[in-house]
Amino acid sequence: MKNLFNITEEDLFNFAINPELLPKDKRNYIESNSTLFSAEIEYFHQLFLNFNNCETKVLETKVESDLINKKIISLFPNKLPITKSQLNLVAASVVLTKHFDFFSFTDEDNQFLIRINRTDEQSKLYVFAKEQIKTNLVVKLFPSGRSYLLANGENETEIENEKMIDQITVEKTK
Repeated sequence: MKNLFNITEEDLFNFAINPELLPKDKRNYIESNSTLFSAEIEYFHQLFLNFNNCETKVLETKVESDLINKKIISLFPNKLPITKSQLNLVAASVVLTKHFDFFSFTDEDNQFLIRINRTDEQSKLYVFAKEQIKTNLVVKLFPSGRSYLLANGENETEIENEKMIDQITVEKTK
């Protein structure tokens, strides 16, 4: 079946976490082609489970107090353990002409998940927050020190290609 939809990583994230957010035709397409997207869907599902394994009462009080008191939040690379079911080695594979990289960063309190999708042509940064943020965010990448402003309610932006990102900080501004 030909891909009639532009299925994005955000679509797959929403499908794994809350499929009702997707339009019905996109949801049906992903369901009917689940083997195509199984690794990504499983990754987001596991990431969400890890994200939600915090004690909710403790997290709620931390989010309320930390988001008010903490101005800068640091995020570090998130590495999920690879299991044998996630590792697929295929002999005589077709060589891809495009290069894709995906990186995830989370903070210590699991308030934010930042996902960077990098291709040969562009890099996009996506911000997912535990609570709705109603202020501007300044996202700073290290070691380059480049900063990006996400205005009220924005959760994605195109960024410069970075060879390496060790840390990301998120600062709330007005």
